[in-house]
Amino acid sequence: MTKIFAEFLHGSFIDAVNLVQLKQNGQISSLTYDIIKNQLTSDSVYYVIPGFYGADETGEVKIFARGGSDITGAIIARGINASLYENWTDVNGLRSADPKVVSNSKIISEITYSEMRELGYRGAEVLQRDTIVPVFEAGIPINIRNTFSPDHPGTKVVKERISKTEEGAIGIAGKAGFMAFQIDKFGMNEEVGIGSLVLEVFKDEGVSFEHDPSGLDSISIIVDEKELNGKEKKIIENLQKSIKPDRISLSRNLGLICVVGQNIKNESAEVAGLLFKSLKDARIPIRVINYGMSGMNIVVGVDGTIVDEAIRVLYKSLIGE
Repeated sequence: MTKIFAEFLHGSFIDAVNLVQLKQNGQISSLTYDIIKNQLTSDSVYYVIPGFYGADETGEVKIFARGGSDITGAIIARGINASLYENWTDVNGLRSADPKVVSNSKIISEITYSEMRELGYRGAEVLQRDTIVPVFEAGIPINIRNTFSPDHPGTKVVKERISKTEEGAIGIAGKAGFMAFQIDKFGMNEEVGIGSLVLEVFKDEGVSFEHDPSGLDSISIIVDEKELNGKEKKIIENLQKSIKPDRISLSRNLGLICVVGQNIKNESAEVAGLLFKSLKDARIPIRVINYGMSGMNIVVGVDGTIVDEAIRVLYKSLIGE
């Protein structure tokens, strides 16, 4: 099909195995970008390159994960040092909330890589993470466009953008399925290195963490339940050996909602005030809250069964109709 399309465009077909070089672990080899630069040399030729795969050092074909054609496009864009990477899909762009949850959610016209990363990881999946990495590293903007609505400008993903002065949040995303390990120990803050000892236990079990809100005598490690795969008991046992806590308790079925906007740091009091008030008025209890020093996002934890309800409440108060 790609060869037929290349002929239709009077262009040139190039097999991805001759361009995309992968390491044994599946990561992109730096040689890939030199190969692309040397082979795609004409500005007047349409190059048609199939997605989803490349080849390792032995020449064996390797298939990308889901979203592979998007990744190939990003790799090619970086290899030729493109001024823009257009990613054509079946939606008009990135929405300010999942349309399945908030049916009238707005299209975001411009968003930074970092803002999109936060929204994407919490459930707003328009582009896969691996798609962003090659162009992010090269500072190449992405334009998400709709194949079935080519006149729509879509969403522009950029390294930096200028926020509207009145802007606070630009997007909200969330999902359920998290678990918190609540670790209590009197005088925890006075023990040098105790945080690294806690995280070492999770590292040894191959479990990454989402957030670690803490107090003087406590720390909570929030993880995706899918990563645990029944390792809770062993993690607790190793924590007890490693730091000898006073108590460890588990909090299951936690939902995390991320409110994103690079201008939140300038409007933090107003955004936080609206957030707390809207959830209070809707009688939605907050189980955890985390506001990073970057000031770009606020993460709120609620019961996993009411994530969608909480998103709708926050959307109405923070972004509006």
